[in-house]
Amino acid sequence: MPEQEFRTRPDGTVYPLTPRKGKGGAGIVVAALLAVGLIAANGGMHNATLVSTTTDPTWHGLPVRQQDATAPQHPDCVAQSHDQVRQFFVRTPCAGMTEALYTLVDRSGNTFALSVAWVRMSSAADAVAFQKLDDTYGTGDITALGGIRLTGQHYRSAIDGTLVVIAEAEPLTGQSTLLDDAALTGTQLPAP
Repeated sequence: MPEQEFRTRPDGTVYPLTPRKGKGGAGIVVAALLAVGLIAANGGMHNATLVSTTTDPTWHGLPVRQQDATAPQHPDCVAQSHDQVRQFFVRTPCAGMTEALYTLVDRSGNTFALSVAWVRMSSAADAVAFQKLDDTYGTGDITALGGIRLTGQHYRSAIDGTLVVIAEAEPLTGQSTLLDDAALTGTQLPAP
C-alpha cells in the first residue's frame, strides 16, 4: 500500500497531499461517530474514551490521532457561555447546543484539545447575529468542556442556516503546528 504523502506550508503546518487509500481512516471516523452517537443516546452527559487499533496516521485528513472525545448536549446555552455571548443568549435563546472535546496527538507527540460546539438557533438571522458576535475577539464564548481555557488564537466558525459551528484548538503539551488546521477541520465535523 502506498504511503500517505504530506507537504509543509510556509508557516510550518503539515497537511496530507493525497487521501490515504485502503482501510484504517474510515475506522477512526466510524468509531468516533459511533461513540458520539452512543454518548448522545445515553443522555449526552457521559465521557467516552475512544481506543483505535488502526495504524492510519490521519484524523479527518490531519496527520494526528485521536486520544479521546466527550460530547454532552446542553439545552441551555446561557449556562454554557460567558460575557457578551451569554448576554446574547439571555436575549436570544438558542434552540440547543452540543459540544465535543477531542484530545489529539500529532506525529511529534504534541497533544492539543479541539473544542467544537454546534449551536442551533431559532432562525437564520439569529444564527448570523450569534456568529458575528462570537467571531469578535473579546466578546465571550461558549464555555469549553474539561476546563480548557480557550484563548481564541486558533478559532474558526461556520454557519449553515440556523446551525453555527464554533471550533477552537489549544495546546496541551508541546507546540503543535496543526492547531489552525484542526480548528478548520472542527467546523466541518458533523454534529453528533
